Amino acid sequence: MNTRRLRVLFNAGDPKMQGGIAKHLHLLRLALAEHVDIDLYSYSGKNDVESTWKKLVERSQDLFRLFAALKRSRPDLIQHNSAFDARSILRDTPLVWIAKIVGVPLLLKVHGSHRETFGHLAPPLSWLRSSLLKNVRMLGVLSRQEKAEFLSLCPRLQKRVRVVKNVIGQEFLNIVRQESDYPTVLFISRFVKMKGPFDLLEAVPAVLHECAAARFVFAGSGPAVEEFLFEVKRRALEKCVTWVGNLDHTATIEYYERSWVFAFPTHFPEGMPMVIAEAMAAGIPIVTTRTRFSTSYMEEGKHCLFVDHSDPASLGRAICALLNNPGMRSEFSANNRQFAKQFSLDRVVEEYLAIYSEIVASQH
Repeated sequence: MNTRRLRVLFNAGDPKMQGGIAKHLHLLRLALAEHVDIDLYSYSGKNDVESTWKKLVERSQDLFRLFAALKRSRPDLIQHNSAFDARSILRDTPLVWIAKIVGVPLLLKVHGSHRETFGHLAPPLSWLRSSLLKNVRMLGVLSRQEKAEFLSLCPRLQKRVRVVKNVIGQEFLNIVRQESDYPTVLFISRFVKMKGPFDLLEAVPAVLHECAAARFVFAGSGPAVEEFLFEVKRRALEKCVTWVGNLDHTATIEYYERSWVFAFPTHFPEGMPMVIAEAMAAGIPIVTTRTRFSTSYMEEGKHCLFVDHSDPASLGRAICALLNNPGMRSEFSANNRQFAKQFSLDRVVEEYLAIYSEIVASQH
């Protein structure tokens, strides 16, 4: 007897957009389609530079089209991939209402939540936040710490929140590393100050004092690039600091293969930073701050060295500790490769299918 395949409405965004999330969702969608019927819907930005007015008009049109599609075809569930900040609350609450009205359960996967969103909000936004959390069928978050924050905010979520994972592409798990001839520290991220590129730049002189041959590679694009390049020139660090712009997947892999240390001193409320996950899959020793993901999954002295926020001195010491200790780098590399296997496509898809089954069973 054949079992009917589940039908899932899924929003994935454009994989050509910047950032690891769009690429992760594209991989996840393709893999899920081997097990369930996936229909795509649009309810997110079409590019990285949409104006506020265009967002408002296009999201309203998206909602109208989605409501018509739900009334017409009645899928088994919706997976909506979003964030949890003021803007996403305003955008996603009407979507949750529509799903509730039509009777289709919605899994809201949160790719990042801003800490201030868990605190005091203006009354209208606070009411929308409560309504969203009350009416969503299941909430997917990326770390145990983030789950605890949601439960503290809304205890009624106890049976409706799950820790989920992002997929690490197989190409990163397959990387064969060979460290470059000179010590190389790699940073990859969108260039905004909260991601930590200026902290790392400030740590460069201290690292050079201990390891004069060190080189620093910064990859990414964003609004802080011009200021960053000005600082490189002002500090006369052009010989040891290289900015390579935004890299495609192939070029990123080449840098992962040869770098000695991956440094990511982010201040941002990261969910699961894909650059950290990809660096671990590639087997690069890591220096990073304590984010929700890193404190939930990573162990200091086994996978990484932790540094404090906005503390270039501790960042420099941690980088030097790894550059000067090949045994530690080798141990971290092996541990990180083993760790990253839990984020392989097969394992992540299996976890999502179990959540889908649970949601549909509870609906019936």
